[in-house]
Amino acid sequence: MGIFEVFVIDDEVRFMINERASTSSCASAHANSACAPSAKDGVRKVLAGTTTAQEVIQTTMGDAE
Repeated sequence: MGIFEVFVIDDEVRFMINERASTSSCASAHANSACAPSAKDGVRKVLAGTTTAQEVIQTTMGDAE
């Protein structure tokens, strides 16, 4: 079961790319957009019973401990 995230390049992000903004700035703009980050997709799949919370945490956070 895959967990997915789509980064839609809207006008704000397009402008940031053209202005050579940092990757972290573009990622912040994406996090504040209407797109669902991969962790949210994972939570939906946990609630649907297609994966476990531990699998989502391991996949989206890796070895962040």
